[in-house]
Amino acid sequence: MKKTKCSLEYAFGLCSIGWLALHILVSVNVLVFVQAEKNGGRELAVALSGSLGSAGMAVLFCIFFLVAVSFVMLFINILRQKTCLKRSAVLFSPIVPMMVIFIAAQLLPQSPFSYGLYTFCMNGGMLVWFVYLLKKS
Repeated sequence: MKKTKCSLEYAFGLCSIGWLALHILVSVNVLVFVQAEKNGGRELAVALSGSLGSAGMAVLFCIFFLVAVSFVMLFINILRQKTCLKRSAVLFSPIVPMMVIFIAAQLLPQSPFSYGLYTFCMNGGMLVWFVYLLKKS
């Protein structure tokens, strides 16, 4: 049981660090865009924000890898019944809602809404997970 607790602590730690790093990266990009637009106009803001986004792709993939590893660890521990949650909790773990949102975004016609839905994928999965855990407590 101690080994499982340790792996779950690592999973939640990885997820928290990844989620926090992702939002810091996005916040910095928004800050750069706003400041560039104030001082140099929209064209400069779009160029700088796009360059920053491209430069941050390696960091973004590392973040997604950390979060994916943590979700898989959580998924496995729930399925092996190493937590106080039932196996049915897997349906509410972040992976399943994220996949549903991702598939829905891919099926919709290309639009700002489908792109927004796609970028909401991780947050939506976490929101469902936290609401589920709140109801269980």
